[in-house]
Amino acid sequence: MARKRIKPSAKTRAGLRLRLLGGLHAEWDGKPVVLESNKNAALLVYLAVTRAPQTRAKLAGLFWCDWDEAQARHYLSRALWDIARRIPTQPSILIPTPQTVAFNPQSPHWIDVEEFERIADLSRAALSNLQSAIALCRGDFLDGVFLNDCPEFETWMTTQRARLRELAIDALTRLLADSIAQGRAGYPAGIAYARRLLDLEPWHEESHRQLMLLLARTGQRSAALAQYETCRRALTNELKVTPSPETTRLYERIRAAEAAPAPRLPPQPTPFLGRERELAEIARLLAHPSCRLLTLVGPGGVGKTRLALEAAAQSATEFLHGVHWVPLGAVSSPEFLLSAIADSIKFTCPGRQDAKVQLLECLREKEMLLLLDGFEHLLLSPGGGGEQGGVNALAEMLEGAPDLKLLVTSRARLNSRWEQVFEVKGLGYPDF
Repeated sequence: MARKRIKPSAKTRAGLRLRLLGGLHAEWDGKPVVLESNKNAALLVYLAVTRAPQTRAKLAGLFWCDWDEAQARHYLSRALWDIARRIPTQPSILIPTPQTVAFNPQSPHWIDVEEFERIADLSRAALSNLQSAIALCRGDFLDGVFLNDCPEFETWMTTQRARLRELAIDALTRLLADSIAQGRAGYPAGIAYARRLLDLEPWHEESHRQLMLLLARTGQRSAALAQYETCRRALTNELKVTPSPETTRLYERIRAAEAAPAPRLPPQPTPFLGRERELAEIARLLAHPSCRLLTLVGPGGVGKTRLALEAAAQSATEFLHGVHWVPLGAVSSPEFLLSAIADSIKFTCPGRQDAKVQLLECLREKEMLLLLDGFEHLLLSPGGGGEQGGVNALAEMLEGAPDLKLLVTSRARLNSRWEQVFEVKGLGYPDF
């Protein structure tokens, strides 16, 4: 069960507040805390984050390693006095003994790192909590803090920074995947998450590709192409490598899609009204990576074609190569199905090679939605032998073209292993 986020109480808000993600900012009772030195502030942070009691000898060596033991212990005592007088919480923020010093968990306080770690635990965190966790991340842990004469503290700080950065990357990766799965409703947030990921890891190619796709699917194809150049420069500067073939192919696909004329769906004589829930569910299904073949099933005259056309129109920008309507009423046999698809996407077979092979090769590089309208008479091959006829052709296309999706209208199910079914029912009459 996901843990609920617990908001700080009024008492906590009046106590110590430490913001460590993106710098170092301390407040007590709503006012900034200014300690005598950065080293004193670093000591407070170290005690607050480690939580375990630390020996005075260890702390003295950690922050004043260039001094003899007696002088180092003197500086430690003065630093502890400075912290106590600047942050006069009740009970005290620190628990000192002759041998150790510990942060007091009972003292009123709020620390962004503590909150971030608690709600960013991927084994328990709900997506809403991950959003709250990422909102806390203004940057890296103790960004801009340097203690050059404290090498052990610098090592500890670097280790903590890397650990917290990995937590942030994991949370952003999960949020980005969820945004993509939501379809167009999640794309704006997905773009923001992808950019945050690239701020953390500018050389991460998969994040560049995801951002390119999201930009292209929201109609920002020029920005998607520019993102490829950003990716290329980052890889060259950081890793001395060039983009992978997968990233380059995506760039070429987006560039080709930008140059191609936008496909057109048939105009409708009247505005589309109603069926908001059906449209939302169809959009959700089409956006999910596992949905490759969606069949709208219903009796004749129920409105399958009109609903499919509206759903396709609303999803047009989500496919790099758009949506294409393939009317099947005049297609007399499954053997002519591929020819109808070729006509719809304006594909002409060059040379004397096998037309089917060339069409499948063309579809292999496309990210598009084909709306196959009126499929029921193509379910079986001629002769009544029980073969699945046109269904086999659809399966062959889906196997060879990983970014192709099919939206089919039919009076009967296709019974394909690729198929997800959406039943279209008649519109009810309003109450008077």
